[in-house]
Amino acid sequence: VSGAIRTAAPAISGALFTVVLTMFGLAVLDWRFLVVLVVVLPVHYAGARMFLRDAPPIYRQSRVAMGERAHHVLGSIRGLPTVHAFGLGPRLAGPIDEHSWWVARWELRARIVVNRLFGRINLAEFFGMASILLVGFWLVDRDLVTVGVTTTAMLFFLRLFGPLGQLLLVMDDLQSGLASLSRIAGLIDECEDTDDPGRARPRGRELRARDVRFGYDT
Repeated sequence: VSGAIRTAAPAISGALFTVVLTMFGLAVLDWRFLVVLVVVLPVHYAGARMFLRDAPPIYRQSRVAMGERAHHVLGSIRGLPTVHAFGLGPRLAGPIDEHSWWVARWELRARIVVNRLFGRINLAEFFGMASILLVGFWLVDRDLVTVGVTTTAMLFFLRLFGPLGQLLLVMDDLQSGLASLSRIAGLIDECEDTDDPGRARPRGRELRARDVRFGYDT
């Protein structure tokens, strides 16, 4: 969570500053170059909506899978003398392998969603460059601007690639951090429900065990 915050805050502020400054530069050259944003921004918006729709459940399941894997790994490590004494290594390795593949599958799905976002960013860049050329050709053909102004507008637009892409890609870090934060918040709520002596407890939460034994199969 702290890593996502450290990454997102400077990236968002720096990207927004560059985007605003570049838009101002395009407007100074010729306000009609701003028409390019009418083409580019909807593509970015569609990519962002797709990512925010698909990414959160995937990241939540990925954190669940990581927690289950950590549970089995740490349990085996902390009980290592017992594992060796009773020859439980092969039996405990199975759940670790299973949950490791579970983590890998969810991480792969997360990368697929991120790659789709990359694809939409590249599509927006293509549409933007094509629009700059078309608008520039139209303006130069009517002697409204020079070829140098059009070239400058293209360079300004190329300068937008980094900040706009950064704004979208920082969502990946934010979604990952939010998924971790939701699990932390859920754990805190669960602890408050069970540890607060002054809180009324719902029925059905009491557990009693009799004649309980523990052992290993030999």
